[in-house]
Amino acid sequence: MEGIVIQIYLTNIHCNEETDEVGADEPYVLVTAVNLASTVSVAGFPVPLPAFEVVRYGPFEDVDEDETHFAPGISQSFWSLTNAPATLNDPDKVIFVVALMENDNGDPEALRGIVKGIVGGSVLGSLSFDRNNKVIKLISDVNSALGTPTGAPNFDDKVGDPQELRFSSEELNQAESGQTVSKTLVFNGDGGSYTLTFEVRNPEQWRRWFPLPGQAVFDREKQQIAAVSRAPGNLDLFVIGFDNRVWTTFWNGNWNGDWFLLPGQAVFDREKQQIAAVSRTPDNLDLFVIGFDNHVWSAWWSPV
Repeated sequence: MEGIVIQIYLTNIHCNEETDEVGADEPYVLVTAVNLASTVSVAGFPVPLPAFEVVRYGPFEDVDEDETHFAPGISQSFWSLTNAPATLNDPDKVIFVVALMENDNGDPEALRGIVKGIVGGSVLGSLSFDRNNKVIKLISDVNSALGTPTGAPNFDDKVGDPQELRFSSEELNQAESGQTVSKTLVFNGDGGSYTLTFEVRNPEQWRRWFPLPGQAVFDREKQQIAAVSRAPGNLDLFVIGFDNRVWTTFWNGNWNGDWFLLPGQAVFDREKQQIAAVSRTPDNLDLFVIGFDNHVWSAWWSPV
């Protein structure tokens, strides 16, 4: 596995059940990333010295039950440690520990700094351990640090215990090949339940063209695609087909798999007209096209 250049990041957080706190939740995520393969040069010789970072996502404000809130995605990755694409050849050479907190009167950034200080001691104190025991010690130390008060009178509370996030060699290979690989962790605690979704991908994949799934074909001489992103992690495409009807497909981590017709019997001039698509909120899509009657026609989508 040479030269697998990837980024790993939090993509979204979903509230399965709110915590017992008064009012809407304001959760935040702390991800500890340790590069066990890191070395420093001493007298010209490489000496193993793991590098590490703690990355904070959130707080996500006004989170209610059954809501999904999106993280910055690839623009805030925790691998590499510098938020840039980096090689990861062996999943055993990294450790990722994820913690979920509910923000009350605490200071999330102060807690991130406290956790990072504890992580430094944990990493140095476990240099002679095998990887499994390094992970156990790191989770224990991070868990201890999370109990440090950073504000009053209401302290920030843990939503469950910290967990290891681990990608397999096969999953890294899939990411290298151009796939976006997702993995979830579920946190239960403080009366609430959350699902966190992480992704790993090779940023180089955006330099490669590939056919979208499905058998649908369109008029390459006459038609242009309308594309819109209504939220991080979503893409919607629209095009008028040979039957003069509007076809669509979407991506939300993976491509839908095929194109499908929009509802209704409306038809348009595929040889002359183009679709305009816009998203005014994450839960809305609006389409516009000039019909055969020379009037502007519109259709819209929302989940309810």
